[in-house]
Amino acid sequence: MSENAVKKENWGSRIGYILSTLGMSIGVGAMWRFPMLTAKYGGGTFVLAFIIISIVAVIPAGWAESALGRKYKRSTAGNLEAVAGKKGKVFGTFMAAIPMCLAFYYPVVMAICAVYMGSTVAGAPFLSDVAGYYEKINANRPLIYAIVVAILLLTAVISLGGIKKGVEKCCKILLPALFIVLLVVDIRVFTLDGIAEGLNYYLSFDIKGLGSVELWTSAAGMALFAVGLGPGYLMTYGSFMSDKADLATDFVTVNVTQLLLCVMSGFACIPAVILFGLDPLAGKGLIFQSLPMIFSTLSGGMIFFFLFMLAIFFAGLSTTLSLIEVPVTCI
Repeated sequence: MSENAVKKENWGSRIGYILSTLGMSIGVGAMWRFPMLTAKYGGGTFVLAFIIISIVAVIPAGWAESALGRKYKRSTAGNLEAVAGKKGKVFGTFMAAIPMCLAFYYPVVMAICAVYMGSTVAGAPFLSDVAGYYEKINANRPLIYAIVVAILLLTAVISLGGIKKGVEKCCKILLPALFIVLLVVDIRVFTLDGIAEGLNYYLSFDIKGLGSVELWTSAAGMALFAVGLGPGYLMTYGSFMSDKADLATDFVTVNVTQLLLCVMSGFACIPAVILFGLDPLAGKGLIFQSLPMIFSTLSGGMIFFFLFMLAIFFAGLSTTLSLIEVPVTCI
């Protein structure tokens, strides 16, 4: 059968599309990468640049990609073939391969989160040497690989349910849970004594800093990465939309909500890092090296640390579903 002849499944509801697309966009990038880049590029200065690009550039580009998917209701290869013939099909197939490659990236961070959740339950041995423990776990390739395989198998099982019973049903559970966990952690951080200095670092911006080309390049990359523009996610999810769906409003809702959750993840991390005098430039290990020290000083702190790791895992799982869905739809 040609791809045109295959009956296309639609989202079960409007909220299903919104939550599933949010699940795609709010992944490890929002929970792990955004705080890292915010710390690297001066706190509030980066946040402001990220917000500006998310509104000015991401929304119209997202409308375009989603609308292309809804118009032709095919995969990335099929949509671009309809627009540009065989060359478009080749390029669309290449696009579908990008998420499949990213499926070997997201689950690694999720695997490290899973190790930390297990270690937290086992008595938090990482507190004796946070930097050394992180490097030890990061170097334990057999363990990480085993967990990655388990995550990919879980993703495959959920994907077997299709769009309505698989992706949509899962994201309706994961996204509200993610929001609640983030909200609880943020409230706890806001109640820390002396947190004002950290909040000031996170929220204030330097006008001169906005003149940095590197800042804007990184903010643009993060904004595009956060909402899933480019590798075919929005095109694929748009292909499951009804012709009567309010695409413009729905995508604005997705973009504004993912922006809010990125900022919330920053609130859960950056102000406390500054308060406790830890290194905000710890890079990819920021949340794994800084947050344990922060939460260990609080009453019930390890519970909040466990919840934050759980939130990242949930965010990663909802995104991994979309990483698989793009090539699956194409195939």
